[in-house]
Formats: sequence, structure tokens, C-alpha cells
Amino acid sequence: AIYYGYVDILTRMHGPLDDATADRLYYECRRFGTTLQMPAEFWPADRAAFEDYWEQGLTEVRFDPEIRRYLLKLLRFKQLHPVMRLGAGQLMTWTNTGLLPKQFRDELGLEWSSRDELALAVLLRGIGLGYSVLPRPARNFPFNFFLWDFRRRVRTGKAIV
Repeated sequence: AIYYGYVDILTRMHGPLDDATADRLYYECRRFGTTLQMPAEFWPADRAAFEDYWEQGLTEVRFDPEIRRYLLKLLRFKQLHPVMRLGAGQLMTWTNTGLLPKQFRDELGLEWSSRDELALAVLLRGIGLGYSVLPRPARNFPFNFFLWDFRRRVRTGKAIV
């Protein structure tokens, strides 16, 4: 899902990836997955094998009622304070609904129209265009800040967390 999510959002924001970029991204996602304790031998050998794995997995998407309720609470940001949910929560719920594969939306009983799909496409392409003109430090924020803070803590002997 790590690789699928990155490719999906990058493609929606910037258009199709060339093979070299997609291969590099696949390799980096594999490293990230193994860092999260996924054994390397479980990771599909290449992008074609991943595509087969992903498509097969989509045919098996099923949620029991308890898991469905839990996922819908997460999707609808029920963990946020109600005031926060009124503002950003609705947009985030709508956006995340659109980013879910159709099989997940169907299994969760979520509505998504072709009009929603078009609106999300326009929104994400606009974000991609805006992002592409930002200077590199702004594009890398907040990750560059966290790296700076980590290095500062190491250098000064402060706790990392």
C-alpha cells in the first residue's frame, strides 16, 4: 500500500511517472516497508509483480462490521475535536474517500460520483502545479525542519524524542 499510495498521489498531482522514476520510487518504498519490519522476501520482486499482488488483493477486500465501523470513524476523523472536524475534517474525509480504491469505497459503503472524481482530479492537479513552483525548502517542509531538529538534538546531546 505504501508504493500504491505514493504512485497514486504523485500521478494525480503531476501526471504519469516515467519508468526510471517509478523504479526508483519502488525501490525506496521497499526500503521503507522493510524498515517497518516487513520481511524483504514478502515484497514483490518488481513493479509488475507488485501490480499483480495489488490487483489480487483488491479482489479480496472485505471488512466485518466492527472493522468497517472503526475505519469509517478514522476516515471521518472522529478522533478530532468537533470544531476541527467541521472545518478541515469534511474536506479531508472527502479527499481521502476519493483516494481510496473503488473496492475499498464499495466495501465501506461510501458514495463517490464521477463529479466527485473530476473535482478531486482538478484539486490535486492544482495542488501539484502550486507545489511545483514552490522553492525546494518550502516543498520539503516539514521534513527538513524535523531533520534539522534531529541533528541539533544529536549535536547538543538532547533527547531525540
